[in-house]
Amino acid sequence: MNKDEVTIGSTSDIKINTKNWSKQQIDRADELCKRLKPAYEKIKAGNICNGKCVDKVLAMSKDIAFINIRHHERWNEYKALKPFNTHLKNQILHYVVYSSAVGDTMYKEKLAKKLNSSHKTIQKSIDDLVDGGSLIIMATHSESKKSMDDRIVNLRPSVEVTVAYIDYNIRAIINDLKFAAVWTKIKLSYEFDYNERAVV
Repeated sequence: MNKDEVTIGSTSDIKINTKNWSKQQIDRADELCKRLKPAYEKIKAGNICNGKCVDKVLAMSKDIAFINIRHHERWNEYKALKPFNTHLKNQILHYVVYSSAVGDTMYKEKLAKKLNSSHKTIQKSIDDLVDGGSLIIMATHSESKKSMDDRIVNLRPSVEVTVAYIDYNIRAIINDLKFAAVWTKIKLSYEFDYNERAVV
């Protein structure tokens, strides 16, 4: 499946023939619509949660799944993000980028507490990331030289990791905006050159 195979909002690739459905299939579709309605109401799209619009319900599910598949595949397209290949390392990255951006210190012990993980596990992961150059040791941008505690080893993302992380997330946000524009009553206009319904 490549990114050009899916157009957000398209129902043309949904193969459905409700005329041949069994009672079990009809009951499942009704139950799905009933239980999905509160989620869809959050984006003002609850009106499509009914048996008459099951193609749209399925198309929305298809779009959500494809966007997530695309996000997952894209992560590996960024060489700088590949070392963050486990759930734990991914969480470490989010905390380190956040703390670096706001000027807070982030060190192994603090991460172990935030992630409710053992110090040994965090230490091994961080050591691997520092040794590989994905994370660097550097003072925060908010500390004065005098106030720095030399015992605290502050972690920051490398420039390559930061750029890849931000680019990856901006592309994810663009896809989410496209989804919202197609499936909700939110009206958006784009001032960039992306096809407004193509997954990026």
